[in-house]
Amino acid sequence: MNTSEKSQKQRDILLLVSKISNLLDTGLDNRSLYICIRLIEAGVHPECLADIIKDLRNESSSMGSKTAASRPLSVRSK
Repeated sequence: MNTSEKSQKQRDILLLVSKISNLLDTGLDNRSLYICIRLIEAGVHPECLADIIKDLRNESSSMGSKTAASRPLSVRSK
């Protein structure tokens, strides 16, 4: 398989994974999916990777809610 065919195959795989990701509403963009694919190809266990992504999202959302809760309420004048 030459370089051009290999690149096309990688694009096809990413497109397919992206479609599946959208159907499952994962919220992962193509760059994130590409990184996940590369990590799995490098030997990272897929379930462990999924757990890490979930943990990061939970941590991020809890930090976001703490930030929102610490903001002062805006007062609108009529």
